[in-house]
Amino acid sequence: MRDDLTILYPKGEWLFNRAAASHRQESFRVGIFASDDLVPMNRLQTYGYILFLCLSIVSGMLLYSGPAWPNSRRPAAPGNQKTPHLSMPYTVVDMGEIDQGKDSEATFYIQNKGNAALMIDNLTVSDSAAVLELTANVVRPSEEAILRCVLDTSNMQGRIIIHITFHSNDPEHPATTLQATGVIRPLLGLETPLIFAGQIGKEAPFSKTVALNGTLVREGKCDGLKVYVNSPFIQATIVKKRHGDKITPMLHILVPADMKAGTFKEVIRVVSENPAAEASLVVAGQKLGVIQVKPDRLAFFSPKGADPGSRTVVLESQKVFHIKEIQDLSGLLSLSVQTVRPGKCYEITAAIKKGMLKGNSFLGLVQVHTDLEEHPLIDLPVLIGVNQ
Repeated sequence: MRDDLTILYPKGEWLFNRAAASHRQESFRVGIFASDDLVPMNRLQTYGYILFLCLSIVSGMLLYSGPAWPNSRRPAAPGNQKTPHLSMPYTVVDMGEIDQGKDSEATFYIQNKGNAALMIDNLTVSDSAAVLELTANVVRPSEEAILRCVLDTSNMQGRIIIHITFHSNDPEHPATTLQATGVIRPLLGLETPLIFAGQIGKEAPFSKTVALNGTLVREGKCDGLKVYVNSPFIQATIVKKRHGDKITPMLHILVPADMKAGTFKEVIRVVSENPAAEASLVVAGQKLGVIQVKPDRLAFFSPKGADPGSRTVVLESQKVFHIKEIQDLSGLLSLSVQTVRPGKCYEITAAIKKGMLKGNSFLGLVQVHTDLEEHPLIDLPVLIGVNQ
């Protein structure tokens, strides 16, 4: 085997050795072999071999030097996209106890912890007495907007819950709901809103005294209170009761003995010089006439899932009377009448119709019409409930 390096061309050869080299022809075919093992290549094979070498070199450079494009032009990963992120320290504000007539305010902080502007719109509030104030509709990254809910309590009493909603361009929080709660202490109130007198005998009166309360009572500003009653039969007046050095105003109600027989329900209003200070009381009951009703209501109470059965009411009078008609205003009951003593005593039996009752409790009314002028109508309240 020779120690020469020969590169052949289509019309001759170059011969290289360690001593010298001679040139014979121009256009080339290339072979890189020891001269004894030389295998000539045609032009296409030569170009392919050179192309293969170039591609191999470029591929190696890319493999060891990383991506061919600069970082500034590299496609962004989904996690690197700019988006807003809504954050709030709290979403519920308890305003505590508020005196009626005094404005109250709940403040919320809307923070943007993302890397794009946060857009806020479509603010709504559940109560017309509340006004919303937002410091900015666009919140830049690392900044915050302040949302205030200002409440006019002039016509409010008791516990309140205000719902506030708004929309944003945060994909994780497109809609947000806030709550502002509190208890409105009335300027003027009553210790109870309802008095149920029950059955009142024909010759018997009924009276009750209810204490007034509220900011005006605590501050001793109860002079000039007025009472309004729609019924000419029920009487109501303001009286003052002394407890040591303290004087408490009271509302005194009287149902006179000569009130016409029948069921009654009246609303009594107590108002002051301040138009926002008003308290109401409902008085309900049944004034008995010559017809005695025992019991005075149809009460169905039974364990859950159990059959409540039937109930019976007895109507009795010393005067002759007859039942003309019975009406169940709820439509839940099946009713029947049995004569115990003609013209003197009757029994009314009531039962709940199968499949008619939906839920655990219900209030209804049965009306009994008679031909007795002194007692033409008898109302029987219907109470349906579940024993716990």
